[in-house]
Amino acid sequence: MVVEDDVQVLEPIQLQKVVQGWDRLAKARDWHVLTFTASGPIQTQRRQTDDNLGLVHVINAHSTTGYLVRQLSIPHLLQVFHHSAMQLQQGASRRHFALDVAWLELQRKIPFLTFDSMTMTQRMGVSDIEHAVTDYSPLFAHSTLRGNKRIFFVCSYGGSGSKLLCKHLTNYGMTLHIHSRKPPPSLEWVGNNRVVGPQYFEWFNGVPLPPQLAARISVIFIYRNPVRAVLSRYHNPIHRRHVQVPDASVSIEDAVKAQRDLFAIGEFFNNYLTSKRNYKIHFVKYDVLFNKMNELHKTLKLPTPVSNLKRKEKDRDQTHAEALARIYADLTTQMDSMAAIETH
Repeated sequence: MVVEDDVQVLEPIQLQKVVQGWDRLAKARDWHVLTFTASGPIQTQRRQTDDNLGLVHVINAHSTTGYLVRQLSIPHLLQVFHHSAMQLQQGASRRHFALDVAWLELQRKIPFLTFDSMTMTQRMGVSDIEHAVTDYSPLFAHSTLRGNKRIFFVCSYGGSGSKLLCKHLTNYGMTLHIHSRKPPPSLEWVGNNRVVGPQYFEWFNGVPLPPQLAARISVIFIYRNPVRAVLSRYHNPIHRRHVQVPDASVSIEDAVKAQRDLFAIGEFFNNYLTSKRNYKIHFVKYDVLFNKMNELHKTLKLPTPVSNLKRKEKDRDQTHAEALARIYADLTTQMDSMAAIETH
């Protein structure tokens, strides 16, 4: 069994089934490699077996984060991996010779298996191959369509507790953190899933989700006083790019000098509030995390929380706070007029 150091186990019960059913699986002749982390545009075919392990034959399965290989297939894998490493050392394209791409051809020659529901995933982090942050969430595997886990899309313009909420909701299902400026008419895949070429991992990518998967997703837009959000995150040009500010080069000082919302936070907020779409969005104020979590759980149909979350505020430079308050006066009034939780 091979696992990389950034593996995350999602379904320990599935792994227990493999251990408990090992004798039957070892005797089966219809597989050479069992991958625990199949991701990408995979194709599956149900096995004709009664071993009740929930396994399917698979091709086009990316990610070498975790897999089990039979002894007779080790030479095949080593040959593919050696060729991949040599090509990369000579400057070949990682799009064609990264390990999890190089072994795709092998999947058409020897039988690969994966689980009906995702068992492991690769933790979000910086990839040495991609030279960027990657997120291979189990949401983006075909096998997830057969599961029943809750899925949460947590959207925000930043500086509003979205990461904190994501961390909390992972106790109840899968979460994705989203910074797209405009919500799509129908829910879409996120990041580079189902698309060719680079795509920022926190943006919708234009490819519609299958209806049966979209139906399991709860979309949340969390927001707070825009002045506090700007002072928290908008000094960072990387964040400004991530939330698709029209001109990411503008600074807080530029906005104060112009006395205008150069970050277009008002536009961002109202894009979600007034957009025409075929799904609901739960609009949640930042303070709900600390004093009304019970109400949020009722809205999301989750079990009663043990307690509210703990507030951890950092001291921010208040130099431009008054000027920003004037810029965002109308937007702040609009937000203050809304209930703590509203669904639109």
